[in-house]
Amino acid sequence: TLQMNSLPKLVQTGFMNAACLGSNFNASILGKTIKDEGFDVCSFLKIGKDGGYIEESESGSYSWTHDQIQQAAYNLIPPMQRESFHFQLGQRLLENSTNCDVKRDVLFFVVDNMNKGKDLKLDRGQMTQLARLNLQAGNKAI
Repeated sequence: TLQMNSLPKLVQTGFMNAACLGSNFNASILGKTIKDEGFDVCSFLKIGKDGGYIEESESGSYSWTHDQIQQAAYNLIPPMQRESFHFQLGQRLLENSTNCDVKRDVLFFVVDNMNKGKDLKLDRGQMTQLARLNLQAGNKAI
């Protein structure tokens, strides 16, 4: 974590978001989670690969080189902000995806992250949206 703390803030943001996506992620989905328009996914991935934090598979997806590196990236998120961070990441991913993307690629990432923020004070609309997304994910899993 100390080494990651010395990296530029946008790179740290990329690591935090990628850590929330799990042990494997792809560039397209990662890009949809970032709210800062100055974030360049390709540059981030290059820094991550060059630094030995992540590696690219033959299929074009990315994975952490070690689970402790993913945990160090996750630890960049202050503990008191983790629920909110997950919920907002899930919302951004949903907002930045088409209906086709949601049905095909991102639904489980969205639901997983938004569920981690379910204990926040959500309004009725957010609770209804989360319930519908969970139903969709359940149906897709069957």
